Formats: sequence, C-alpha cells, structure tokens
Amino acid sequence: LHTPIHLELPVSEKLAVLTQAVGLLQKKLYVSSNAEVVQIDLRNCSVYGDQCADCILARDPYCVWNRNQKRCSTYSE
Repeated sequence: LHTPIHLELPVSEKLAVLTQAVGLLQKKLYVSSNAEVVQIDLRNCSVYGDQCADCILARDPYCVWNRNQKRCSTYSE
C-alpha cells in the first residue's frame, strides 16, 4: 500500500487543477490552473520526518535514510 501525500500547492488562491505533468529530468511536478502554473520539487524528503521507518516505508524513489545525519534525504545528498 502506498501512503498518499497531500501537497500544499504554492498558489495564490484555491483554483481547480487543469493539468499535471512530471518533468522526469528536472524531477519536478508541474500543475496548472486557469491563472497560473506552479512547479513542485519531487525530491522533498523532509516531509517524512526524522524517523527511519517513516522514510523507508514511504517508498519514495527519490529518498533514502541517511544514517549519519539521522534524517530522510534525497539519494544524491
């Protein structure tokens, strides 16, 4: 089972989402409405907190548990 993540979109007001697209090379999610387009970094591992189990069980392909720093980090850090 996958745990859904609820994102707070950085938009100026509550608008209906028209389209979504993933930029695989940029590792970004692009979301558009009638008024604007926003981009969200897919490598936001801090949302999983500072518990190893939460990080690992999230099964986020961009995140790993960093034993030295004791936090969920992007795999490139």
